[in-house]
Amino acid sequence: MLMGRFTWMVRFQLLRDLIPHSDQKRDTASFLLEVIDYVHYMQEKVQKYEGSYQGWVSEPAKLMPWVKFNT
Repeated sequence: MLMGRFTWMVRFQLLRDLIPHSDQKRDTASFLLEVIDYVHYMQEKVQKYEGSYQGWVSEPAKLMPWVKFNT
């Protein structure tokens, strides 16, 4: 099922609101590259802080699969 243009616009705006210092006038491809970079940055921060805490289990975390929401 294809999503309508309005649904995509709303989802991209929600994503833009989550990314700090996001440029609202960027094209979609550039914005998605920025999102990927930000996610990698956040993953590195999490690994850094998890590594410094001795109480964490040493096995890697199991990530949740992407869930497609039908709205």
